[in-house]
Amino acid sequence: MTIILTLLAGILYLSATAHIAHELRAGRGERRAVFLTAGAAAAAMHGALAAQMLVTPQGIDLGLFSAGSLVGVLIAVVALITSLFRPVAALTVGAFPTAFTLLLLASLFHDSYTPRYFAPGIGVHIALSVLAYAVLAMAMAHAVLLSAQNRRFRDHRTLLRALPPIQTMEAILFELVAIGFALLSLAIIAGMFYVEDFFAQHLVHKTVLTFAGWLALGVLLAGHHFAGWRGTTAVRWTSAAVALLVVAFFGSKLVLELILARTG
Repeated sequence: MTIILTLLAGILYLSATAHIAHELRAGRGERRAVFLTAGAAAAAMHGALAAQMLVTPQGIDLGLFSAGSLVGVLIAVVALITSLFRPVAALTVGAFPTAFTLLLLASLFHDSYTPRYFAPGIGVHIALSVLAYAVLAMAMAHAVLLSAQNRRFRDHRTLLRALPPIQTMEAILFELVAIGFALLSLAIIAGMFYVEDFFAQHLVHKTVLTFAGWLALGVLLAGHHFAGWRGTTAVRWTSAAVALLVVAFFGSKLVLELILARTG
């Protein structure tokens, strides 16, 4: 049943992606009813499946694949919500397939993570962290689109008409970065208060990389506010910060739960 629901969610995700891609190519970003309906239905199914994978009789399963599925559904939800208030429907062209890929991996594979129960404070830290990753993933995707527009502008080529003006895209990028930075800051604070082994041996590299990513985001926001950083500089700093956070979270899990578990 799980794989059937996974495939059904995938069909809806990909149908929504194909629809919005067609609309964007035709320059019609306003016809979004089908895309929103299919995307919301897919995200709802994905959310139910992710919850089923996370909550087990032994505790909460935050292994590599189940955590990835959770991040995936949040990416889809953030993309949907953002597209309701900002002209960024193009983000879902990458967000929905990514969400489906993470869901499919979680349905097909397992890792060595042992489910456990968490204190409420640690649960808050985890929830804020995962939500921050989802928002910053959207910021990264938006930075890629902004980079493409900037390259076309510098080469004196016609801008992609499906995307909003460069100034609007830059404003949206910094909105996403600011929200992600705020969520990540709260997650770090919660972790310092509630995670007793915050600097334990197996978390040192994760902690260092997380702080490095957080610092990079802070420098970017400060540079934008005080020095007017934008364009290529903003794209590079966003990409570097998100890359550090991805390695901190998923890289650590990959090594601990797959590589070391199989070679140890």
